[in-house]
Amino acid sequence: MDLPNRHWIPDGVIGFVATLNKFNASFPEDDDVAYVTRSFEAFLSLARRHDIYTKGGNDRMGAEFARFETLLRESFSPEEKTWLLCAESARRFVKTPPVFDEAAMQRFRRMGEGVRRDVRNNPFKLFNDFKAVCSRYRPEDDPARPFELLCSVLYLVGKNLTRVESLRRYDPHKEVRDLATAELARRVFSDFTDEYFFGSGSLRIVNLGRLEASPVLGRDVTYVDAEVTGIFTQVGTNESFTYDADEPVQTRPVAILPRAFDLRLVDHEVDRLLSPRFRRQLVPISIGGVEMMAYVYSAVHEADG
Repeated sequence: MDLPNRHWIPDGVIGFVATLNKFNASFPEDDDVAYVTRSFEAFLSLARRHDIYTKGGNDRMGAEFARFETLLRESFSPEEKTWLLCAESARRFVKTPPVFDEAAMQRFRRMGEGVRRDVRNNPFKLFNDFKAVCSRYRPEDDPARPFELLCSVLYLVGKNLTRVESLRRYDPHKEVRDLATAELARRVFSDFTDEYFFGSGSLRIVNLGRLEASPVLGRDVTYVDAEVTGIFTQVGTNESFTYDADEPVQTRPVAILPRAFDLRLVDHEVDRLLSPRFRRQLVPISIGGVEMMAYVYSAVHEADG
């Protein structure tokens, strides 16, 4: 499957589906810490597969920290890096560096070789460098260094919040000091996911089913026919879609939204207009013979939460 801008997907259908399932698991999360944790773990999985694929097997795999940075650094074009660095989410992120206390620093020191020694011993230096470099960044500047710092900070935040989430499983009432960080990190990770799968074009592709009449979405939606592979099932008065590569190809209308469109508005309209609950999924589609990714809303079964 050829995706825009050479973005990397694991070779073979099994790896492809496994990767999408990991990202799809993060979308229904209302809790910011849980969302970042799942999205971060999905990028780690993608980075691991990328490392195995490009280096020829497990024996030559690099450290987790380096794999994560390498995947993002090599996957995005300079134009995409500029877009991500200039996005509102990243700009706000630069102004609100994560909170780390001594306990957090001790956790980093126990992370082992997955995190570079200099970062384990002094994560604050990374945040200071990140803030100094990225706060001065302008679209006409070289994005290489600030983007590398952004990726490093995202790794560290993802790792920290993963530890927080693990601790919360044992103590649901545990106070989370990183809530402000988690809310901002969620927006950044969401932008990274969208950019990774959709590329830096001016459009996002979203299947909206029966939402054509929505006054919130109607002004900005253009419908085109797309080829999809999977199963459509009737859920009440709406259709739910499940991706399945073994099913026959079907042609269905999808909605094209402007790049700057806030997909959370779509989520809110889906919650308001469709019953039972529907949630977003990443699935492959084809429009005019061009393979790309789409967000498709599917019914949430009781077992899915």
